[in-house]
Amino acid sequence: MQAKLSNVITRDLVTVPLGTFLSVACEMMEQKKFRHLPVADGDGKVVGIISKRGLNYIRNPEKTPVEYVMASPVVTVDQNSPLRSAIFKMLELKISSLLISDKSGAIVGIVTTDDLLWYLSYILEDSKESRFSFSSLFDLQTIGEAAQQISNAGI
Repeated sequence: MQAKLSNVITRDLVTVPLGTFLSVACEMMEQKKFRHLPVADGDGKVVGIISKRGLNYIRNPEKTPVEYVMASPVVTVDQNSPLRSAIFKMLELKISSLLISDKSGAIVGIVTTDDLLWYLSYILEDSKESRFSFSSLFDLQTIGEAAQQISNAGI
């Protein structure tokens, strides 16, 4: 069994429009329990993403628009990519979320480190089938390398 990116994508993508003040975005993130929030332009195209980590140092969130702290351009991966590719892209770039696009480049979802950990906990349930699933995802050297990168990145 090959792990699929589609197993971990959050497809009900919530965005905030350009020009929104960080105080509003922070409130939305708090209410919905998000740590990442994509930013969309007037046409609904995702042009950036903000993370809770990046909001800790803002002095005037009620007067600061989201574009001041958003990461842009957005990092994406095709929805048909293997899960392993998405994980390695996140590790390589030291990011904790990745936007998922379709063939046309439109954003169709998001995957975060939390999503990956929930999925990992699911497949690691104490059963022969889940142990097989995990072993088919990565070899031991890859697991060790990924663990070291996670540790180094402070994720």
